[in-house]
Amino acid sequence: YPDASCVVRVVFAPSSIRDYAATLEITAETGGTSTVPLAGFGVDPEQLQVEPTAVTFAPVALGGFATAQVIVTNDSTAPTADIQVFKTGVASADFALSQSCGPLDPGEQCTISIGFKPREVGRREALLNIVANPGGTRLVPLVGDGTP
Repeated sequence: YPDASCVVRVVFAPSSIRDYAATLEITAETGGTSTVPLAGFGVDPEQLQVEPTAVTFAPVALGGFATAQVIVTNDSTAPTADIQVFKTGVASADFALSQSCGPLDPGEQCTISIGFKPREVGRREALLNIVANPGGTRLVPLVGDGTP
């Protein structure tokens, strides 16, 4: 079939932290051989560690303010990329972030300070997102209660 095509699906599943290279070779009975270079870098899926893994604030009166910290550690043998820190969730405006997490070399740490100032009475929830590529993603639940 002169205009026929097919899809070749390639899966990359690295077994260690390092550069990988390979060649995909496709041979047709009447069309010769084509090659496609393949490359990838294996990263440690558990590269970023966080402590604590969830933050629960004691109840805070409306107008009050409480703080907590999350420590991020590069727990691997490879450096991370720049680390992005942001919050998501319906009550994310009740939480403030202050951080200076750049790329982390193996064993290095950075601190994320979290402020909680409830805007409403009741349970307030958000997620702290910590993302580095390479380095992985960590989600830290943030929970607090606003009181009258």
